[in-house]
Amino acid sequence: MKKFIILIAASVLAAILMLYSEQKVFYKEGVYEGRGEGHHGEIRIELITDKYRIKEIRVLEHHEMPQLFEIVNSKIPKKVIRINSPDVEGIAGASYTSEGLLHAIREAVDKARIDKH
Repeated sequence: MKKFIILIAASVLAAILMLYSEQKVFYKEGVYEGRGEGHHGEIRIELITDKYRIKEIRVLEHHEMPQLFEIVNSKIPKKVIRINSPDVEGIAGASYTSEGLLHAIREAVDKARIDKH
């Protein structure tokens, strides 16, 4: 029992340390454009931020297959907005389209990001 309590305490301490050691991310409030190369051509997006969050991602242009792009676009931007980061995985079966969209999002996020410690 004593080992179990020590294990739980160590786990809680590790979680707290990870939570407080994360780097805070701030953004310059505004609208930023990003571009990426999909399977069939360029993907252009517009990323809208406030000081603390990615608020919206709009696709301005793409040349992908409409049905496939609809699936990718219905999932990736929502994940990026939810976790406030472009560090999400692509959609299986739509690798080039996913990577093109994510590259465009990362490019826009890089323009908006201000890292603070």
